[in-house]
Amino acid sequence: MRRKLVRPLRWVLNLVLLRLFLHPTEHDSFWLGKQLFDLGQGTNPTYTLRDGRYWAVPFGKWEQIAKANIRLPYYRDKWDCDNFADLFRVLASVAFGLNTVGTVLNQQHAWNVVVCEDGLHWFEPQTGVWVTDLTGIYTLDGARVEV
Repeated sequence: MRRKLVRPLRWVLNLVLLRLFLHPTEHDSFWLGKQLFDLGQGTNPTYTLRDGRYWAVPFGKWEQIAKANIRLPYYRDKWDCDNFADLFRVLASVAFGLNTVGTVLNQQHAWNVVVCEDGLHWFEPQTGVWVTDLTGIYTLDGARVEV
């Protein structure tokens, strides 16, 4: 019984400690829109910015946050790519106070865009891997990006 309590408590403690040392930088929606627009050159994505102010941290901090992401099983059409992407976006906001995670949806897949101080990065929440090649199921052509 004690072991079952230690694991969730350790996870919560790690989240609290990580949040204490984030020190995010505040930006307006123009800053975020410019980064997204510059990225979309040559593709055809649509963008929706949900907030007027955004709080960003360097990519190194996001690597730590991604390690704290909850791993859940995949259930086709019940708990699949869009649910994983939405969960990571919400956890970043609730647990860390960061609203610079967006959801990317195209005809084939859903994943996350993470807006960092040093630019945009792409995260596959189902596997915990940072995506570097925006081709195949990760294409931005015709995608919808909501941050």
